[in-house]
Amino acid sequence: MKASGKKWCISILFVLIGVLPAMAQQADALSLSRRVADKVIADTKFEWKWVLQKEELGMQVIDFRFLSLQKDQAAYALRNAEVKTDTTVRMGISASGKVSIWLNKKLVFQQEAEAAKNPVEAAYNRFQFNHY
Repeated sequence: MKASGKKWCISILFVLIGVLPAMAQQADALSLSRRVADKVIADTKFEWKWVLQKEELGMQVIDFRFLSLQKDQAAYALRNAEVKTDTTVRMGISASGKVSIWLNKKLVFQQEAEAAKNPVEAAYNRFQFNHY
């Protein structure tokens, strides 16, 4: 029994000697891959491209649903509008998350709630939002 116990102990020792360097090589390979990926991203120039959005039913619509944002992520949209004189502009918004709308560097709308509100506005006389 004692001889087989020594063989068992020696076998475990050889297995550990073989496994530990392999684990270290995997960690080194992962570390190297991360450094290479970080360098590629850091050295890559990204270009901002302005694209005109097509109208839907005569309206400009910004739809972030396809982004599947997580709680720690944000999405931004920019709209430009030029008017010749002071005028009232109506807009509709449907959102269940946090939303901030700025106009001329002033906060004009802010929704902090993570739940949908009960809208009662009609958008462009086409969509009624009071059906909740």
